[in-house]
Amino acid sequence: KHWFANLGRGNPRVYYNILPEETNANIAEVFTELHEYDPRRSPQLLDELRAAFADYPGARIIVESYKNGPPVNAPIEVAISGPDLEQLRELAARAEQAITATPGTRDVDNPVRRLRTDLDLRIDPQKAALLGVAPVEIDRTVRAAVAGLSAGKFREADGDEYDITLRLPMEGRPRLDVLDRIEVSSATGRPVPLRQVASPEFAAATTLIRRHDREREVLITAHPQTGYNTEKVTAEVFERLAGLELPSGYSLRAGGELEARKESFGGIGTAVIVAVFGILAVLVLEFGSFRSMLIVAGVIPLGVAGGLLALLVTGYTLSFTATIGLVALI
Repeated sequence: KHWFANLGRGNPRVYYNILPEETNANIAEVFTELHEYDPRRSPQLLDELRAAFADYPGARIIVESYKNGPPVNAPIEVAISGPDLEQLRELAARAEQAITATPGTRDVDNPVRRLRTDLDLRIDPQKAALLGVAPVEIDRTVRAAVAGLSAGKFREADGDEYDITLRLPMEGRPRLDVLDRIEVSSATGRPVPLRQVASPEFAAATTLIRRHDREREVLITAHPQTGYNTEKVTAEVFERLAGLELPSGYSLRAGGELEARKESFGGIGTAVIVAVFGILAVLVLEFGSFRSMLIVAGVIPLGVAGGLLALLVTGYTLSFTATIGLVALI
């Protein structure tokens, strides 16, 4: 029916529990609105799209429909916390294998498996001090030469604007020998070749470092396949992870829908009990006898059964919104 796309950033916030992606050159989002949602045909269509997009090399394409509930990164989340990043990468790789082997999981993502390439200048502080070159000046000069400096904007006749960036001329893929032409300024104003104070090289680094309660954390996410219950799949995932031997100082916790459900429904049991007894007390005061109260209260099981049957027929789940509806119905 309708669709729109954004390249280099996420779509605007069009749903209450979907947070927009930050600006990044390697992401894109497509929003599509169907003519109608069919509880049987629409999930089948999504599975067909997932199978078609799975053949694209070098890309991670997730096809999801909007669902009610609190905002979460993914329905199934496994968080591993600990002090050492390399140990976390090893544990995350083993956890990823266990999650992938669990029936009913798809789109398993381990962010620390993908490493980025950084430029390590390897500055020699003794040579830099001897030649009167400050390390911060080396970093600023290399950043300006490689990433560039903004020199203004160019505006076309139709009003479109483009940034003007000054940097070293680079043809094709950037190479380390391009840095041989860079000179940094010393305290005396005399230019010093970069190679005299630094030995640049490429180094692998983690793309993202998360923290939870001031500890480093790796978050492995997954989605349930069509027809599988998220809670049952999550329980089976943690049964498999029970055999994961964690060193001292490392911990494992569940996130996603399981954590959100515990936070949302943490005190709802007590509230429901208090509300039921409060309603029964009001009914006794209203009708003046327990027999009349029991007759009126007899519609509560029928209302709950009817609501659950309606959710089953329509294909919807017992979400937080549905639970509020059941309480209002009773």
